[in-house]
Amino acid sequence: MATTSLNPGIGPTNADIATAVAAPSSSTIATAVAAAVPTSAQITTIVQSNASSKTPKRLTLLSGTSWTVPTGVTFVNVQLQGGGGGGGGATISSTTNAWLGQSGLPGQMIASTLATTPGASISYAIGAGGTGGAYNASGGQGGTTTFTGATSAAGGLPGKAASPSIVGSVGTQAAGYDNGGAGGPPFTGSTNNLGGAGGAGQIIIEYWT
Repeated sequence: MATTSLNPGIGPTNADIATAVAAPSSSTIATAVAAAVPTSAQITTIVQSNASSKTPKRLTLLSGTSWTVPTGVTFVNVQLQGGGGGGGGATISSTTNAWLGQSGLPGQMIASTLATTPGASISYAIGAGGTGGAYNASGGQGGTTTFTGATSAAGGLPGKAASPSIVGSVGTQAAGYDNGGAGGPPFTGSTNNLGGAGGAGQIIIEYWT
């Protein structure tokens, strides 16, 4: 039986193989990536187009313990506010010397954006307002407001009792809706010198359907 010998010079050369498997240049990769990644203008156009087809909704929760995510809602913006601190009671040393109680501070305000599942139930708690201070007594601190998945909002600090030797400290809670209780008025008679109770917190939810 006849055999045929292969001529080694007929196959591809090493140079041919190297050229075929050579990696693309950095400029080629950059061009391909640039074509695949949308520009900021394209992203803005897509977002605006999607948003224009939906209706914005805003809901304020003042009570309750759970909220059900509406159909089609996949993210929400939430703003939490803690309960306001109670005002401090006034102090009277005589018919001519009286000091106004310090007002309670507003509850902290915290905003968060959350991914949500339509139909899911989200638990929350509204922070209660702090109690008003009795005569010559400080008020109570406001309660914490919570919403599952979001950063909690602390209650406002209470107002201190009035006294010529006590100076109210500067509040550390965020400024916002003022739900702190007013300080007790310096009227004659201890029954009229109570600090006002702080207001309850709240949760504001924004979403699109």
